Amino acid sequence: TLNNNEQDFWYGLPIKGTRRAEWLLGRIAAKDAIRQWADHEHNIKLAPADVEIRSTDAGKPYAYVSAFPELALPDISISRSGEYVVAVAGKLGEKIGVDMERLAEVKTDDLLKGGFTTGEAAMFDALDAETKTKTVLGLWCAKEAAAKAAATGLEYNPTLWNVGMFSLDNGIVNITHENRSFECRLYITADEILAVCRITEQDSATGPEGHLKEEKKEDAESSSPVPDQGVKQAETEKTGAAGRSGKPPAPH
Repeated sequence: TLNNNEQDFWYGLPIKGTRRAEWLLGRIAAKDAIRQWADHEHNIKLAPADVEIRSTDAGKPYAYVSAFPELALPDISISRSGEYVVAVAGKLGEKIGVDMERLAEVKTDDLLKGGFTTGEAAMFDALDAETKTKTVLGLWCAKEAAAKAAATGLEYNPTLWNVGMFSLDNGIVNITHENRSFECRLYITADEILAVCRITEQDSATGPEGHLKEEKKEDAESSSPVPDQGVKQAETEKTGAAGRSGKPPAPH
């Protein structure tokens, strides 16, 4: 599953707690997303260990395949909530961010306290409890997805990522940050909310420079407040997202 670099990093993580499991499961899901993309786009069959998931200094994950160093790879994003992990791979030439929240795993009031401005929080006052929960989580997911697509993360201040026009019925949320606008798509089920944000690259891209590092809880990869213990498979608008459920295997 892991290559040598990733195994070295995994063994350096604390044995106690959930960090090893959540890190490993996120990598498995991201590797599978890249493997699906390589098979679909280039008919290249990759083993999990062929794909190395690295991170930029800002915590943004990206893929590297040593067997095909000249192969341009898509941007990836990882999210986790409760016992679930999801990873997505975008299209070439775009940045992508994903965030998933399980409705049963997140306390809406906690998000309202630090995740929204006073003006944004006022929008929820007239809503019934069920609608309020889905609206708060949907807009929170959109903020997270936009920040991940921007490759910065929320930078410990989600109130700087502002909610613009949105429609939960149509699944569209507009997020603004530092004079930039991000359109996010929401996918809402009875159990969870998934947000995806895509950014078409305007500037000429060079390969991301980064290294294996332990991401902070609020970094660009994931800031879900609940550790995960499994992997969920999902697919979104031709965006590969793959995973496996159950107890994580030992790295090999």
